[in-house]
Amino acid sequence: MIKEEYEFIYKKINKFKPLYQYKNFNDILLRHDVDHSIDFAFILSSLEKKINIRSTYFFLHNVNYFYHDDFFEKVRAIQENGHEIGLHLDLLSDWFKNKNFNIEENLKKILSKFKSEKINIRGISSHGNKVCYEKKFINSWLFNECKYNNQIRNAEDIITKQKAYSIPLPKNNYLTNSFNDKFKLWSISLNKYNLYYANNLETKNYITNTGGNFLRSDIDISNLKKSAQINLHPEYMISFNLKSLCDKCEYFDLESLKKISKNNLEIIQEINKKKIYKDYYINICSSDRNYNLINIKYEIESCPLKDNYYSVYIFEVENNVVKKKYPLLNKTKLTKSENFVLKLEKKSKMQYQILVKNYNGNININSFLILKYL
Repeated sequence: MIKEEYEFIYKKINKFKPLYQYKNFNDILLRHDVDHSIDFAFILSSLEKKINIRSTYFFLHNVNYFYHDDFFEKVRAIQENGHEIGLHLDLLSDWFKNKNFNIEENLKKILSKFKSEKINIRGISSHGNKVCYEKKFINSWLFNECKYNNQIRNAEDIITKQKAYSIPLPKNNYLTNSFNDKFKLWSISLNKYNLYYANNLETKNYITNTGGNFLRSDIDISNLKKSAQINLHPEYMISFNLKSLCDKCEYFDLESLKKISKNNLEIIQEINKKKIYKDYYINICSSDRNYNLINIKYEIESCPLKDNYYSVYIFEVENNVVKKKYPLLNKTKLTKSENFVLKLEKKSKMQYQILVKNYNGNININSFLILKYL
Protein backbone atom coordinates (compact mmCIF):
# COMPACT_ATOMS: atom_id res chain seq x y z
CA MET A 1 0.00 0.00 0.00
CA ILE A 2 2.84 2.42 0.84
CA LYS A 3 5.37 2.69 -1.96
CA GLU A 4 8.69 1.01 -1.27
CA GLU A 5 10.70 4.22 -1.12
CA TYR A 6 8.44 5.46 1.66
CA GLU A 7 8.39 2.13 3.49
CA PHE A 8 12.15 2.57 3.67
CA ILE A 9 11.71 5.93 5.41
CA TYR A 10 9.36 4.50 8.03
CA LYS A 11 11.72 1.57 8.68
CA LYS A 12 14.85 3.71 8.88
CA ILE A 13 13.36 6.40 11.10
CA ASN A 14 11.05 5.18 13.85
CA LYS A 15 11.23 8.14 16.20
CA PHE A 16 8.96 10.56 14.39
CA LYS A 17 7.01 13.18 16.31
CA PRO A 18 3.95 15.19 15.33
CA LEU A 19 4.84 18.87 15.24
CA TYR A 20 3.02 19.88 18.41
CA GLN A 21 5.38 17.59 20.40
CA TYR A 22 8.45 19.53 19.29
CA LYS A 23 10.94 19.95 22.13
CA ASN A 24 14.37 20.68 20.71
CA PHE A 25 16.61 21.04 17.67
CA ASN A 26 17.37 17.29 17.44
CA ASP A 27 13.75 16.18 16.97
CA ILE A 28 12.60 14.45 13.79
CA LEU A 29 9.17 15.85 12.98
CA LEU A 30 6.76 14.27 10.48
CA ARG A 31 4.05 16.21 8.73
CA HIS A 32 1.78 15.72 5.72
CA ASP A 33 0.56 18.70 3.70
CA VAL A 34 -2.68 17.42 2.16
CA ASP A 35 -2.93 19.24 -1.16
CA HIS A 36 -5.31 17.04 -3.15
CA SER A 37 -7.00 14.05 -1.49
CA ILE A 38 -8.28 13.62 2.02
CA ASP A 39 -8.92 9.97 1.15
CA PHE A 40 -5.22 9.27 0.66
CA ALA A 41 -4.59 11.12 3.92
CA PHE A 42 -7.04 8.87 5.77
CA ILE A 43 -5.46 5.75 4.25
CA LEU A 44 -2.01 6.91 5.32
CA SER A 45 -3.18 7.86 8.82
CA SER A 46 -4.56 4.34 9.30
CA LEU A 47 -1.34 2.73 8.10
CA GLU A 48 0.75 4.97 10.35
CA LYS A 49 -1.43 4.08 13.32
CA LYS A 50 -0.76 0.39 12.67
CA ILE A 51 2.98 0.92 12.93
CA ASN A 52 2.67 3.23 15.96
CA ILE A 53 3.64 6.43 14.18
CA ARG A 54 1.95 9.73 14.92
CA SER A 55 2.27 12.74 12.63
CA THR A 56 0.65 16.06 11.73
CA TYR A 57 -1.82 16.42 8.83
CA PHE A 58 -2.25 19.95 7.43
CA PHE A 59 -5.47 20.48 5.45
CA LEU A 60 -6.16 23.17 2.86
CA HIS A 61 -9.24 25.38 3.20
CA ASN A 62 -9.78 26.33 -0.47
CA VAL A 63 -9.81 23.01 -2.36
CA ASN A 64 -12.66 20.71 -3.34
CA TYR A 65 -12.30 18.23 -0.50
CA PHE A 66 -12.83 20.97 2.10
CA TYR A 67 -16.38 21.49 0.81
CA HIS A 68 -17.39 17.82 0.75
CA ASP A 69 -20.20 16.99 3.17
CA ASP A 70 -18.09 14.37 4.91
CA PHE A 71 -14.84 16.36 5.15
CA PHE A 72 -14.93 16.98 8.89
CA GLU A 73 -16.05 13.41 9.60
CA LYS A 74 -12.95 12.17 7.82
CA VAL A 75 -10.67 14.65 9.57
CA ARG A 76 -12.07 13.58 12.95
CA ALA A 77 -11.28 9.97 12.04
CA ILE A 78 -7.67 10.96 11.29
CA GLN A 79 -7.54 12.79 14.61
CA GLU A 80 -8.96 9.71 16.35
CA ASN A 81 -6.17 7.68 14.74
CA GLY A 82 -3.88 9.64 17.05
CA HIS A 83 -2.64 12.30 14.64
CA GLU A 84 -2.49 16.06 14.97
CA ILE A 85 -4.61 18.21 12.65
CA GLY A 86 -3.34 21.52 11.32
CA LEU A 87 -4.30 24.18 8.78
CA HIS A 88 -2.45 24.37 5.45
CA LEU A 89 -2.76 28.07 4.86
CA ASP A 90 -3.46 29.68 1.47
CA LEU A 91 -5.31 32.85 2.46
CA LEU A 92 -3.11 35.25 0.51
CA SER A 93 -3.98 33.35 -2.68
CA ASP A 94 -7.66 33.82 -1.82
CA TRP A 95 -7.06 37.52 -1.25
CA PHE A 96 -5.42 37.94 -4.66
CA LYS A 97 -8.41 36.30 -6.34
CA ASN A 98 -11.27 38.05 -4.49
CA LYS A 99 -12.27 41.68 -4.09
CA ASN A 100 -12.65 43.03 -0.53
CA PHE A 101 -11.45 39.74 0.92
CA ASN A 102 -10.84 40.11 4.66
CA ILE A 103 -8.00 37.73 5.48
CA GLU A 104 -8.23 37.73 9.27
CA GLU A 105 -12.02 37.37 9.31
CA ASN A 106 -11.75 34.38 7.01
CA LEU A 107 -9.05 32.88 9.22
CA LYS A 108 -11.38 33.24 12.20
CA LYS A 109 -14.22 31.54 10.31
CA ILE A 110 -12.03 28.59 9.30
CA LEU A 111 -10.67 28.07 12.82
CA SER A 112 -14.16 28.43 14.28
CA LYS A 113 -15.52 25.80 11.91
CA PHE A 114 -12.86 23.28 12.89
CA LYS A 115 -13.50 23.99 16.56
CA SER A 116 -17.26 23.52 16.15
CA GLU A 117 -16.52 20.13 14.58
CA LYS A 118 -14.41 19.14 17.63
CA ILE A 119 -11.14 19.26 15.72
CA ASN A 120 -8.23 20.81 17.57
CA ILE A 121 -6.08 23.12 15.42
CA ARG A 122 -2.74 23.99 17.03
CA GLY A 123 -0.57 24.86 14.07
CA ILE A 124 -0.38 26.05 10.48
CA SER A 125 1.89 25.51 7.50
CA SER A 126 2.25 27.56 4.30
CA HIS A 127 0.85 26.26 1.05
CA GLY A 128 2.85 27.00 -2.07
CA ASN A 129 1.25 27.11 -5.52
CA LYS A 130 1.49 28.82 -8.91
CA VAL A 131 -0.21 31.97 -7.61
CA CYS A 132 2.52 32.35 -4.98
CA TYR A 133 5.22 32.30 -7.65
CA GLU A 134 3.29 34.48 -10.11
CA LYS A 135 2.50 37.16 -7.53
CA LYS A 136 5.70 36.67 -5.50
CA PHE A 137 4.42 36.07 -1.99
CA ILE A 138 4.53 33.49 0.80
CA ASN A 139 1.41 32.74 2.81
CA SER A 140 3.27 33.05 6.12
CA TRP A 141 3.75 36.77 5.43
CA LEU A 142 0.43 37.25 7.18
CA PHE A 143 1.92 36.76 10.64
CA ASN A 144 4.25 38.98 12.62
CA GLU A 145 5.87 35.92 14.24
CA CYS A 146 7.02 34.76 10.77
CA LYS A 147 9.03 37.80 9.73
CA TYR A 148 12.62 37.16 8.62
CA ASN A 149 15.56 39.11 7.23
CA ASN A 150 17.12 39.01 3.74
CA GLN A 151 16.72 35.28 3.09
CA ILE A 152 15.56 33.95 -0.28
CA ARG A 153 12.78 31.45 0.29
CA ASN A 154 10.39 29.39 -1.81
CA ALA A 155 6.59 29.36 -1.60
CA GLU A 156 6.73 26.69 1.11
CA ASP A 157 8.73 29.21 3.17
CA ILE A 158 11.97 27.23 2.98
CA ILE A 159 15.36 28.87 2.38
CA THR A 160 16.41 27.99 -1.15
CA LYS A 161 19.24 28.49 -3.63
CA GLN A 162 17.09 27.37 -6.57
CA LYS A 163 16.27 30.48 -8.60
CA ALA A 164 13.16 28.91 -10.17
CA TYR A 165 11.59 28.66 -6.72
CA SER A 166 12.89 31.90 -5.22
CA ILE A 167 10.57 34.52 -3.76
CA PRO A 168 12.38 37.67 -2.56
CA LEU A 169 11.11 39.80 0.26
CA PRO A 170 8.86 42.69 -0.89
CA LYS A 171 10.26 46.21 -1.05
CA ASN A 172 7.69 47.44 1.48
CA ASN A 173 5.24 45.97 3.96
CA TYR A 174 2.23 45.98 1.63
CA LEU A 175 0.84 43.85 -1.17
CA THR A 176 -1.66 45.14 -3.72
CA ASN A 177 -4.00 42.88 -5.69
CA SER A 178 -5.72 43.43 -9.05
CA PHE A 179 -8.73 45.02 -7.29
CA ASN A 180 -6.39 47.66 -5.85
CA ASP A 181 -6.91 46.28 -2.35
CA LYS A 182 -3.92 46.64 -0.05
CA PHE A 183 -2.85 44.26 2.69
CA LYS A 184 -0.31 45.07 5.37
CA LEU A 185 2.09 42.17 5.71
CA TRP A 186 3.02 40.58 9.05
CA SER A 187 0.03 42.26 10.67
CA ILE A 188 -1.77 39.26 12.21
CA SER A 189 -0.67 37.57 15.43
CA LEU A 190 -0.37 33.79 15.68
CA ASN A 191 -0.27 34.08 19.47
CA LYS A 192 -3.69 35.72 19.41
CA TYR A 193 -5.11 32.44 18.06
CA ASN A 194 -2.80 30.16 20.09
CA LEU A 195 -1.19 28.82 16.92
CA TYR A 196 2.36 27.75 16.14
CA TYR A 197 3.90 28.02 12.67
CA ALA A 198 5.44 24.80 11.35
CA ASN A 199 8.54 26.42 9.87
CA ASN A 200 9.32 28.21 13.13
CA LEU A 201 10.11 24.82 14.72
CA GLU A 202 13.85 24.90 14.24
CA THR A 203 15.65 21.81 12.94
CA LYS A 204 18.79 21.33 10.86
CA ASN A 205 17.15 19.80 7.80
CA TYR A 206 13.93 20.16 5.82
CA ILE A 207 12.93 17.17 3.67
CA THR A 208 9.97 17.23 1.30
CA ASN A 209 8.54 15.15 -1.53
CA THR A 210 6.88 18.18 -3.16
CA GLY A 211 6.07 17.31 -6.76
CA GLY A 212 6.62 13.62 -6.07
CA ASN A 213 10.40 13.83 -5.61
CA PHE A 214 12.92 15.00 -3.01
CA LEU A 215 14.72 17.58 -5.17
CA ARG A 216 13.85 20.47 -2.84
CA SER A 217 15.21 18.73 0.26
CA ASP A 218 18.28 19.78 2.25
CA ILE A 219 19.68 16.27 2.60
CA ASP A 220 19.34 12.75 1.20
CA ILE A 221 16.92 11.14 3.62
CA SER A 222 19.00 7.94 3.65
CA ASN A 223 21.73 9.93 5.42
CA LEU A 224 19.42 11.43 8.02
CA LYS A 225 20.17 10.64 11.66
CA LYS A 226 18.55 13.48 13.59
CA SER A 227 17.17 17.01 13.45
CA ALA A 228 14.70 17.31 10.59
CA GLN A 229 11.21 18.31 9.63
CA ILE A 230 9.93 15.83 7.03
CA ASN A 231 6.97 16.85 4.87
CA LEU A 232 5.51 13.93 2.92
CA HIS A 233 2.48 14.58 0.69
CA PRO A 234 0.16 11.52 0.91
CA GLU A 235 -0.84 11.50 -2.77
CA TYR A 236 2.71 10.51 -3.77
CA MET A 237 3.03 7.80 -1.13
CA ILE A 238 0.11 5.44 -1.70
CA SER A 239 0.26 2.66 -4.28
CA PHE A 240 -2.83 0.74 -5.42
CA ASN A 241 -1.61 -2.47 -7.03
CA LEU A 242 -4.64 -4.70 -7.46
CA LYS A 243 -2.43 -7.63 -8.46
CA SER A 244 -0.94 -7.66 -4.96
CA LEU A 245 -4.23 -8.21 -3.14
CA CYS A 246 -3.12 -11.71 -2.12
CA ASP A 247 -0.57 -10.49 0.36
CA LYS A 248 -1.45 -6.92 1.22
CA CYS A 249 -4.07 -5.23 3.34
CA GLU A 250 -5.98 -2.77 1.18
CA TYR A 251 -8.00 0.24 2.35
CA PHE A 252 -10.50 1.64 -0.11
CA ASP A 253 -13.22 4.20 -0.42
CA LEU A 254 -15.11 5.61 -3.35
CA GLU A 255 -13.06 8.80 -3.81
CA SER A 256 -9.78 6.92 -3.90
CA LEU A 257 -11.10 4.25 -6.23
CA LYS A 258 -12.21 6.89 -8.72
CA LYS A 259 -8.53 7.68 -9.17
CA ILE A 260 -7.68 4.06 -9.85
CA SER A 261 -10.19 2.76 -12.35
CA LYS A 262 -12.76 4.71 -14.32
CA ASN A 263 -14.07 1.47 -15.79
CA ASN A 264 -14.91 0.13 -12.35
CA LEU A 265 -16.85 3.25 -11.52
CA GLU A 266 -18.82 3.08 -14.77
CA ILE A 267 -19.76 -0.55 -14.12
CA ILE A 268 -20.98 0.15 -10.61
CA GLN A 269 -22.96 3.18 -11.71
CA GLU A 270 -24.65 1.08 -14.39
CA ILE A 271 -25.51 -1.59 -11.83
CA ASN A 272 -26.89 0.90 -9.38
CA LYS A 273 -28.20 3.92 -11.29
CA LYS A 274 -30.50 4.96 -8.45
CA LYS A 275 -27.67 5.02 -5.99
CA ILE A 276 -28.77 6.16 -2.52
CA TYR A 277 -26.14 4.61 -0.31
CA LYS A 278 -22.38 4.82 -0.31
CA ASP A 279 -20.80 2.12 -2.47
CA TYR A 280 -17.37 0.57 -2.15
CA TYR A 281 -15.91 -1.89 -4.57
CA ILE A 282 -12.74 -3.44 -5.86
CA ASN A 283 -12.04 -5.33 -9.04
CA ILE A 284 -10.30 -8.71 -9.38
CA CYS A 285 -9.42 -9.75 -12.91
CA SER A 286 -9.25 -13.51 -13.46
CA SER A 287 -6.40 -13.10 -15.94
CA ASP A 288 -4.18 -12.26 -12.96
CA ARG A 289 -4.64 -15.75 -11.51
CA ASN A 290 -2.87 -18.92 -12.64
CA TYR A 291 -5.29 -21.47 -11.25
CA ASN A 292 -8.77 -22.70 -12.11
CA LEU A 293 -10.55 -21.66 -8.94
CA ILE A 294 -10.52 -18.15 -7.55
CA ASN A 295 -10.71 -18.19 -3.77
CA ILE A 296 -12.08 -14.84 -2.68
CA LYS A 297 -11.63 -14.39 1.05
CA TYR A 298 -12.36 -11.03 2.56
CA GLU A 299 -12.69 -9.58 5.98
CA ILE A 300 -14.91 -6.55 6.38
CA GLU A 301 -14.59 -4.30 9.39
CA SER A 302 -16.90 -1.47 10.41
CA CYS A 303 -14.14 0.84 11.50
CA PRO A 304 -14.51 3.43 12.92
CA LEU A 305 -18.20 3.29 12.03
CA LYS A 306 -20.17 1.37 14.62
CA ASP A 307 -23.57 -0.30 14.41
CA ASN A 308 -23.91 0.18 10.67
CA TYR A 309 -25.51 -2.14 8.17
CA TYR A 310 -23.71 -3.55 5.14
CA SER A 311 -24.60 -5.49 2.05
CA VAL A 312 -21.84 -7.28 0.18
CA TYR A 313 -22.19 -8.64 -3.36
CA ILE A 314 -19.84 -10.10 -5.91
CA PHE A 315 -20.61 -9.60 -9.60
CA GLU A 316 -19.22 -11.52 -12.52
CA VAL A 317 -18.58 -8.90 -15.17
CA GLU A 318 -17.59 -9.57 -18.77
CA ASN A 319 -17.04 -6.76 -21.27
CA ASN A 320 -18.71 -4.34 -18.85
CA VAL A 321 -21.84 -6.53 -18.66
CA VAL A 322 -22.92 -8.12 -15.37
CA LYS A 323 -23.34 -11.88 -15.89
CA LYS A 324 -24.08 -13.07 -12.38
CA LYS A 325 -24.59 -11.70 -8.88
CA TYR A 326 -23.54 -13.43 -5.64
CA PRO A 327 -24.97 -11.99 -2.41
CA LEU A 328 -22.68 -12.48 0.60
CA LEU A 329 -24.24 -10.16 3.16
CA ASN A 330 -27.65 -8.52 2.93
CA LYS A 331 -28.25 -5.48 5.15
CA THR A 332 -26.31 -7.08 7.96
CA LYS A 333 -25.47 -5.20 11.12
CA LEU A 334 -21.79 -5.56 11.89
CA THR A 335 -20.80 -5.41 15.54
CA LYS A 336 -17.51 -7.18 14.85
CA SER A 337 -15.38 -8.16 11.89
CA GLU A 338 -16.99 -10.61 9.47
CA ASN A 339 -15.25 -13.00 7.10
CA PHE A 340 -16.72 -14.24 3.87
CA VAL A 341 -15.41 -16.72 1.32
CA LEU A 342 -16.49 -17.51 -2.21
CA LYS A 343 -14.99 -19.98 -4.70
CA LEU A 344 -15.52 -19.11 -8.35
CA GLU A 345 -14.64 -21.03 -11.47
CA LYS A 346 -12.07 -19.18 -13.50
CA LYS A 347 -13.50 -17.90 -16.77
CA SER A 348 -11.66 -16.19 -19.59
CA LYS A 349 -11.90 -12.37 -19.64
CA MET A 350 -14.11 -12.41 -16.53
CA GLN A 351 -13.81 -9.80 -13.83
CA TYR A 352 -15.11 -10.24 -10.31
CA GLN A 353 -16.47 -7.06 -8.83
CA ILE A 354 -16.94 -6.75 -5.09
CA LEU A 355 -19.60 -4.22 -4.16
CA VAL A 356 -20.10 -3.13 -0.57
CA LYS A 357 -23.07 -0.95 0.32
CA ASN A 358 -23.03 0.94 3.57
CA TYR A 359 -26.39 1.74 5.21
CA ASN A 360 -25.73 4.34 7.83
CA GLY A 361 -29.02 6.12 8.32
CA ASN A 362 -28.81 9.86 8.25
CA ILE A 363 -25.11 9.99 9.08
CA ASN A 364 -23.32 11.53 6.13
CA ILE A 365 -20.13 9.48 5.90
CA ASN A 366 -18.28 8.43 2.77
CA SER A 367 -15.19 6.57 3.96
CA PHE A 368 -13.62 4.33 6.56
CA LEU A 369 -14.64 0.97 5.19
CA ILE A 370 -11.84 -1.55 5.31
CA LEU A 371 -11.61 -4.54 2.97
CA LYS A 372 -8.81 -6.92 3.82
CA TYR A 373 -7.70 -9.77 1.60
CA LEU A 374 -6.95 -12.73 3.89
